[in-house]
Amino acid sequence: YVDPVAGATDYVWNVNLFGATIVGDATNDTVYVNIANNSTSGVIFVSAHSPCATGLASPSLSVLVNNAPSATITSSNSGFNICLNDSVQLGVTPACTGCTYLWQPAASLSNATVANPYASPSVSTTYTVTVTSNGCSGTASQAFTVLPAATQATITLSNDTLYSSVATSYQWNLNGSPIAGATAAFYRFTANGVYTVTTTDANGCHSTSAPQ
Repeated sequence: YVDPVAGATDYVWNVNLFGATIVGDATNDTVYVNIANNSTSGVIFVSAHSPCATGLASPSLSVLVNNAPSATITSSNSGFNICLNDSVQLGVTPACTGCTYLWQPAASLSNATVANPYASPSVSTTYTVTVTSNGCSGTASQAFTVLPAATQATITLSNDTLYSSVATSYQWNLNGSPIAGATAAFYRFTANGVYTVTTTDANGCHSTSAPQ
């Protein structure tokens, strides 16, 4: 708005902001300006008019536009599924220097005020993040589905061969370290030690057997 000018009958506003428009009557001493999220900084001018002269006053206002941050939630998994009892790291794109973050719901997160918290929900959950920069905020939401935990694999010993219960994929381990190339449903061992098998089910959830 501009302070009323004595003798003025109307006003002419000039909004020199890309993406900004005047809402309503632009001939009053008060106008509303709609500033789109892609607007740039600029200047707003106003001239007061009277029957005898124009341009009784021409004050201006410099406007600094801080666009609201855009946000998309990402996951360290290939999709938006989480196996029960597992965790996944959440993220926000694009990166935002100097932004603050607030995630909801916070109960199943490692930290609700960082850009990349770890989520460990026990039920399917929709996470929402609010990203704030220079007083402007953007919000994004993403649903995550919690999948049943994988059934723990069991190992059967027959002579010099270990057999795993049925799964989608297998990785045999010796003393806690993966054995290169040992990805079949059975493993013929040649060294003493503690053997386990890590299996993956059809949902992509993992489980490691008890030691054999």
